[in-house]
Amino acid sequence: YNGERLPRHTATTLRAAGVGVRSLYGLTETSALGVECPAERGVHLAPHVLAETRVVDGVHELVVTPTGFSMPLLRYPTGDRVRVVRGRCRCGWRTPRVQVLGRFGPAFALFDAKFTPDELEALLPEEAGGLVQVVLSSLAGGRERLTLRLPLAARGLLPEVRRQLQAHPQLAFLLSAGLVQLRCTVGPTPAGRKLPRVVDRRRSVSS
Repeated sequence: YNGERLPRHTATTLRAAGVGVRSLYGLTETSALGVECPAERGVHLAPHVLAETRVVDGVHELVVTPTGFSMPLLRYPTGDRVRVVRGRCRCGWRTPRVQVLGRFGPAFALFDAKFTPDELEALLPEEAGGLVQVVLSSLAGGRERLTLRLPLAARGLLPEVRRQLQAHPQLAFLLSAGLVQLRCTVGPTPAGRKLPRVVDRRRSVSS
């Protein structure tokens, strides 16, 4: 099964009927990275994937360098929170295993391409001081605007910020195709209150 994990009762029903159910794990940019263990002990990463983790806010994020037939990516942050599963697996497979815990932060979509604020923040220069907020809005002709609100520390770094953001394959495609307009603003961070990470102001599509 390629996609989100099936509800437990559905998977149980299928298995009772003799149907094998396993999730295929991967990203749009990388294609398949691994497959769920037959013994349900995590995701076995494929041999063509060079994998490592980095610590983000005390949680491990999976970082991959695929060497197969996918985009040429080097140490690409997946945006997925994982736990490394140690020891030999009882299913007999010897490839490394991880348990995928979920995504970092609130996710949002631009023309079916999914992003998270933390994923974009990881692309910013360290001197920019992080990402305050993501604002999504509609433009004429069905296009969309992605506005990144940055702290005052990012003043003077906006050309570098844009260059770094365009290193993201999906965002680079949306920008070059004219589907998405990128806007970066700099201002003081409001004190005493926590802003929502994502604000979606796009018009609803009426049927």
